Amino acid sequence: MPEDARDISTLFEKKEVKAYSMAVFSFFAFAFFSVFAIRPTLMSFFHLQRQIEDSRELDQRLTDKINSLLRAQESYQMNQQRLALLDESIPQDPQFPNLVRKMEGIVTNEAATMTSFTTDNFSLLEENYLKKDEGLATVSFTLSVTGDYVRGESVLRRLANIRRIIMFESVKFDNSSNPLTNEVELSIDGRTYFFSHE
Repeated sequence: MPEDARDISTLFEKKEVKAYSMAVFSFFAFAFFSVFAIRPTLMSFFHLQRQIEDSRELDQRLTDKINSLLRAQESYQMNQQRLALLDESIPQDPQFPNLVRKMEGIVTNEAATMTSFTTDNFSLLEENYLKKDEGLATVSFTLSVTGDYVRGESVLRRLANIRRIIMFESVKFDNSSNPLTNEVELSIDGRTYFFSHE
């Protein structure tokens, strides 16, 4: 055995050298395991921790949305009848023929006579209504009814109470055509609304 090798082996037999050597090897082993074993485990742990926090935050947001939807559903159910009345008062399309039939029915029930009915910008014969703009649109009309004053007033009151919104721009009672009788002519210029959409 060469002399250098004997010096090294005697050097390693000393207790201090053994202790320092073990400390150095332990440090290198700890560093090796830290880099190749403990570090990936710690990275996985922090990654999972972040995923758990993100999941909790997402769960909270989804819970808030669900609660918001439940409140909206509750509000919708409470106001469902009112929404139905709103649909009747301002429908999604003109539904003007139905309104004219209601007006004719009111006039007939009050034993009056409808003498004329005209519209400015609307045709009852067209199936595809002309809708230029989206939003609230109007249909203007003029209605003339003959009968006595009480019947005319009753027709007017019942027209005002239809569930469909009707704005009366002018209302006129005239008995100049037959001044000797109690017959009057009720003239109404009005308009009704609907939602126009393409």
